Amino acid sequence: MSGNDLNKLRFLYMIKGVNYTIPEIEKCLSQTAKTHNISTEEVFTEIERFVYDDSRFEKTNGHVLYLKQNFAYEDYDVGVDDQAENKVEFSNQEYLSRDFRKFVTYRFPVFDQYSVIPRKFAKKSYWQIQKEINYSLPKLENLNWTNQTLSYARSNVVGKHIVACIIYPLFQSGLFGKAMQIVDVTGNIGADSITFAMESFVKHVKTYEILPKVYDMLVRNIDLYGLRYKISAVNKRFDYVVPNGSFVVIDPPYEADNNSGNFNLSIDTMPIFSVAQKVLDAGASCVLLSMPKTYRYNVKYALDMGQHVSVYQMGKVNNKMFLVMRWEDADRIGLIDFNHTLVTTDETKKGWNGKPDFYSCKAESAYKAEVD
Repeated sequence: MSGNDLNKLRFLYMIKGVNYTIPEIEKCLSQTAKTHNISTEEVFTEIERFVYDDSRFEKTNGHVLYLKQNFAYEDYDVGVDDQAENKVEFSNQEYLSRDFRKFVTYRFPVFDQYSVIPRKFAKKSYWQIQKEINYSLPKLENLNWTNQTLSYARSNVVGKHIVACIIYPLFQSGLFGKAMQIVDVTGNIGADSITFAMESFVKHVKTYEILPKVYDMLVRNIDLYGLRYKISAVNKRFDYVVPNGSFVVIDPPYEADNNSGNFNLSIDTMPIFSVAQKVLDAGASCVLLSMPKTYRYNVKYALDMGQHVSVYQMGKVNNKMFLVMRWEDADRIGLIDFNHTLVTTDETKKGWNGKPDFYSCKAESAYKAEVD
């Protein structure tokens, strides 16, 4: 049997509430086939039929609950283009009904004690730099940001949590060598790109923004933070040209309330799980998808293509992050497939002023948290 078949069988066991390793599955298959004098393929087929006839996603406890919330075992068509369905009319977009301008400083990256200090701010402390930036931001409307672009930007807290609880642990695992290269496929005004570039373990960030006016804001923000030497901005549609071994971030444009239950939300004329595979095929080590909290990833496609998928829930109400990589890479660094991790603020850590540091975080298994 192929490695993909074994990984698929592992998933079949998982949705029954038990997680086996690949060697354990191989041993079980061999013993079962020998006992019944049939091939391992026939054993596999029988297990698949039994599991999926047995109300495969109907259980509401344990790991099965999170599989149901985050994944769908459905037929897929890589040729499907659902962009017409995804498109949200401007009259329905959130920025028209909400004023994000009063939160402008919360939508921009924050220097902290761990940040690289750019040459532009030499000899200044991180809080002095941040004070300068926070003072200037409200005056830069229509130059560095608009209410619309702010509505698409991630909060600085969530951005820090993505770094601390997803990206940095991957770097520590040795997956990227001595330094990471990151590609931000949907740059907007630079909130994510700048957040990543602030980290010492990130060598370079390449960021794409297709809209000329938004691209101009992106470049101004890169200059505002003094990070032109570390971030390359490109004014065009993402072209799948990525450095070998890079970390790629994709945040498809969507209005969550208008895309509930959307299965194929994408940036291209193909479902997002096919986009992720195309990025891996181009040489990336992994792809991080920022999706609506209602989104479910296609398990069938992941298993057939040898994708390893982990889910990170950013707090109780925010988006889900799907980390997609090659199964063999994930297995080498010890990640659990189809896992659900809850990322929350760790208020036990104190900042320089003795107050909780909300930019630090903790990550724990959502399944474990529910069981506890």
